[in-house]
Amino acid sequence: MFGGASEASPPPDFLEEPAAQFPPNHLLAPKRMVIYVYAPIAPKNSDKEVEMKHWFCLGLIAVSLACTAPQAVEQSSYSIDLEKVSSETLRTHNALLLQDPRYTDSILRGANKVGTSKVYNAQTLQTLVDSFEKRGGTVVFVPFDEQMKIKLPKQADFYPVCKGGVNRSQVTYIVLQELTKGNEQSRIELPHGVAIGYESPDNRPMAYENPRVVTTKTYEPIDFLGGNSYFETAMKSPRPKRFGYDRTDFCKGTISSAPLNCDTPKQRKYFADHYWTGQGDKHRVFITFGSAGVITMERANPTDTTVIIFALEDYVSQLGNHSPNASQEDFVGAFQQLRSKISSVLVMQQ
Repeated sequence: MFGGASEASPPPDFLEEPAAQFPPNHLLAPKRMVIYVYAPIAPKNSDKEVEMKHWFCLGLIAVSLACTAPQAVEQSSYSIDLEKVSSETLRTHNALLLQDPRYTDSILRGANKVGTSKVYNAQTLQTLVDSFEKRGGTVVFVPFDEQMKIKLPKQADFYPVCKGGVNRSQVTYIVLQELTKGNEQSRIELPHGVAIGYESPDNRPMAYENPRVVTTKTYEPIDFLGGNSYFETAMKSPRPKRFGYDRTDFCKGTISSAPLNCDTPKQRKYFADHYWTGQGDKHRVFITFGSAGVITMERANPTDTTVIIFALEDYVSQLGNHSPNASQEDFVGAFQQLRSKISSVLVMQQ
């Protein structure tokens, strides 16, 4: 599947927020009368390059009909091998998901909020995907119910990306460490937050990243909520720092205040040169969440690059924002739930 860029065309603009979580088997939309059929998809000229199964929409009907193959719901897991899957298969896979407006809305949630001239909708999202692929990239959308496996290449650089560079991307970082243990052919970059990470005006440094940062309720909800100890309890590992934590010299603010306002020409150039472009000749795999995937497609050099996009909500953030009396057990459980869902999808080539 991996290949170089073809035609060069300029990438669009940007932004993000976490995606909504919907019940499993999302394609069986209860308010739409649709028949789906379960069928295998295989790339051309391939025996078993990819083992996939999909629901195909046959069309709207006037009366509600029961599905004739309910067992298909329980057998809906399939796998995509990033080294072998054909472009045609991936386009079909992505198109089926993007036909569901709930799925598209969850990916785009927050994408139009942060000072961008680009207004995203289902059509412009598809245009962005097409542009990224035309310029040499690969895009893989993950269903709401995460009922799929993605086989990662052993020789690759991995980039976990979410809105703030915490929770989902940091859990992904730990999952990737486990998957690549003993594999010297791979590299994992520090987590990055596209909306409130060290590349944005709304950057918020954390005390665990720099001892000079004063922990406050206003600016450090992660530290304030005890998220570091909760993370370590759930992950059995320290919370990783975020990419750019050591390059705040480009920012306008001081390290003891927040936000730092890191959206400066020098900081943007640093990220463009050292994060979005890559530092070697290995294939790059960005593992993203919600519209962080949209921003990644806009900023990353698509050549020899795969962007995986989960429609997965940040359960930890939900607790912090909506459950002020949540217990340590609740937070640890939320981290573990993220880990379970992410690790159920990502597997490493043998």
